[in-house]
Amino acid sequence: MLLLYSLLPILLIIILMGFLSWSAKKTMPLAAILSIILAIFIWKMNPNWILASSIKGALTAFNIMLIIFGALCLMYIIKTTKLMNTIIEDFKILTPDSRLQTIIIAWLFVAFLEGIAGFGTPAAITAPLLLILGFPALAAVSLPLIFDTIPVTFGAVGVPITIGLKTSVPALTLESLKQIGIYSAAFHSIIALFFPLLILSLMTRFFAKEKSFLLGLKAWKLSLISSIAFIIPYFLSAYFLGPELPSILGSLTSLVICITLIHKRICLPKKLWSFNSSARYTNKKINVKKSIKAWLPYISASLILIITRLPFISSLIKKVSINYFNILNTSLSYNLEILYSPGIIFLIIAILTSYMLKLKLKTTLANFKQVFYKIIPASIALIFTIILVQIMINTNNNLTNYESMLLIPAKTLANYLGTSFLFFSPFVGALGAFLAGSNTVSNLLFGFFQYNMAENLGLNIILVLSLQAVGGAIGNMICIHNIVAACTTVNYLGNEGKVFRANLLPFFIYTTLVGILGLLAYLIL
Repeated sequence: MLLLYSLLPILLIIILMGFLSWSAKKTMPLAAILSIILAIFIWKMNPNWILASSIKGALTAFNIMLIIFGALCLMYIIKTTKLMNTIIEDFKILTPDSRLQTIIIAWLFVAFLEGIAGFGTPAAITAPLLLILGFPALAAVSLPLIFDTIPVTFGAVGVPITIGLKTSVPALTLESLKQIGIYSAAFHSIIALFFPLLILSLMTRFFAKEKSFLLGLKAWKLSLISSIAFIIPYFLSAYFLGPELPSILGSLTSLVICITLIHKRICLPKKLWSFNSSARYTNKKINVKKSIKAWLPYISASLILIITRLPFISSLIKKVSINYFNILNTSLSYNLEILYSPGIIFLIIAILTSYMLKLKLKTTLANFKQVFYKIIPASIALIFTIILVQIMINTNNNLTNYESMLLIPAKTLANYLGTSFLFFSPFVGALGAFLAGSNTVSNLLFGFFQYNMAENLGLNIILVLSLQAVGGAIGNMICIHNIVAACTTVNYLGNEGKVFRANLLPFFIYTTLVGILGLLAYLIL
């Protein structure tokens, strides 16, 4: 019964969003209220801890919404100053083929944004671009979320491993963290070899009028090149440099190669295909000066994000922070590293862009106000989602001596599985990301549990923690945070259930394959 009680909030989310297509704005408050009821009457959780968990959840949601707010403010300024028209025109000139646009934007550009920023930024930026280029709204939201898996383990300059796992498992050394990065990169690389092509075929099967797998497969040459060009620097970076730079270096290398090939019309499908039936190849050339001007805000934001992630600089700017320690006399705390936040960086770039292009202050403020009202529905969903997670995490502070709501299902499952737990290990990581919306948080939630299970079952600890790190990345496909954030940017709120269902198939394919690879690695090692 305790296992059933632990699963009730998760089952409620799956039923309401996955099967009844409820919006996150309606579903998450109900799930949070259910978790509070269970915490009070079943776990007999201290009321002080319930309130403190709710406060931390709301404040943490603010940190996430700050990233979304900053990204949208920058985007609105770029739209207002007509720079977005140049960016869209560049993509149209480069290629009108939706399959190739998917490779460049939803796969490689998303990977780059994930590497430098993470935390929902990639989908928030790329979903509107795809929508403007003629992609259906569901595809524009789903595709960036699906592709935002391979880079996530090393997202935000390696934070899921260097902070997430290190904090959860203090016994890990720097060398251990590097080994986890190497194993994780190996798992991702094997699947990344064919994953983009698989998604292209699914895209043309489920979103195109032709309903054809073959249509997507015809872009196999550039898809395969994009994968190889990504994988090589991605894995070598993890092997020689550590977990901070694989996603950044892999995506940049592949972007340069693929854009060059597309520009020279090499390794492209014989026939053009686009969601926009009027799309045609043109003889137009990209205006380099206009393009640099249009892309400068994003390039500037990227450079600043990279610079602020350098160890000697990050240690300084992280000191500028807002802290709330021992919330309501509990061990919970809140932290906002102001200058380190991608949201603040995006906001600063948006203001500077507005100033440099001589946009009126009134117009700039009107854009910011429009963004603020736009994200209110998403804020409601996010606040209650993280309150739910915080309640479930902290239910171990109770009068019954029960373990927390999040640990009971995973531990019960593991006790019955033995060595076959390796297959389910990535699913545990995915569960954490599904609930918490972050690979980093998933590693914080389940890292220590996976470490203990590896020790108890006599399994390779590095292998198990790598499966956790990879599973946490895969969970980003279906996590509510990212779905809500992406839907917000394309006016698709209320359809989160459709996005969730659309992403389930690639989610299960990826997670299952990683589980099988985990078992094979165990046999080899």
